[in-house]
Amino acid sequence: MGSAVARMSDDLNMAEKFKRGCISVLVGAVAIYCAVGVIESIWPTVALILGIAGVIALLVGAVTLYRKNAFRVVDEITSIQH
Repeated sequence: MGSAVARMSDDLNMAEKFKRGCISVLVGAVAIYCAVGVIESIWPTVALILGIAGVIALLVGAVTLYRKNAFRVVDEITSIQH
């Protein structure tokens, strides 16, 4: 059987582990709160940048497809004429 000192030491050890766990959860909650605040503050800018990049990508894709199909039509017309 363990002595009273050993049991007391185990209780203090468990209390210390519990305290450290609570502090870890608190620090994690504060970190998430700060991260959400940063994301909320930059979200409109990020959405605007991604929107502009999406429009540019659509325009580049449309021009590329138009040129590709335009050359195909020109090739078909010249092959029909010959």
